[in-house]
Amino acid sequence: MQIELIGCTSAGKTTLARKMLRAGQALGIDVQLSDDFILECVRLNWIKNDFLRRRVIELWALLTCLTFWGKYSDLYGVIFRTCFKVRGSWFYKIKLARVALKKIGIFQIVRSRSSEQQVIVLDNEGVLQATHTLFVHIGSINGASNLSAFLRLAPLPEVIAYLRQSEPVLIERTCKRGHNRIPEGADSEDVAVFIRRTVAIFEELARHPRLADRLLVLDPERSPLLTGDHFNNRQLAKAAKLIREAMIVATPADNELELNA
Repeated sequence: MQIELIGCTSAGKTTLARKMLRAGQALGIDVQLSDDFILECVRLNWIKNDFLRRRVIELWALLTCLTFWGKYSDLYGVIFRTCFKVRGSWFYKIKLARVALKKIGIFQIVRSRSSEQQVIVLDNEGVLQATHTLFVHIGSINGASNLSAFLRLAPLPEVIAYLRQSEPVLIERTCKRGHNRIPEGADSEDVAVFIRRTVAIFEELARHPRLADRLLVLDPERSPLLTGDHFNNRQLAKAAKLIREAMIVATPADNELELNA
């Protein structure tokens, strides 16, 4: 089972993913992060250098993406058309497309290699998170002209967990941490525009009917976990239990860092 964590930059996806690993141990569930799982599949999890780990995963994911060209050709077309409309150099446009295609390759590797008993958590490498890459840019309204087409064609994980945070919190955190698509030296208003566009994209995702029966929403301002009425879905119920346990097993240090990653 794939659980994809989606949400704005600085919403807390990586922090939650790490907590889910510990929660899996407490519950006796085999939980792995997607990077570790993929490298373990090729017996390269001994590599500790982050740069090398990313390159190995990217190479395999892109090769996998090519092998599924026939299956996803329409989706790839949406990705390329979206990227080429973005303002910026060709190098920048190709980089955006590469990031999005890599996520589809990762999805297929996990889908084909994982067992029903395993839970693979994707904190930034899920297909739906690619909407952040494709549709949100400083100084460029790439909007959602192709978003509906992307959502109609994108392969979906078994469970999607959306980490919702308030815009002021996200803006404050992003001003402190920065982002690779926010130019160095950008003022707070640029950051605010970037965050507002991102929030709008993810809120539209959360309303999409294709996601309705596999979506969990984490909203710390309202309720830790909003689930809807889908607990006849065994995988959704299992994911909700895992996430709730992740909140319980958090250490004091985690509580300070919660939703900062």
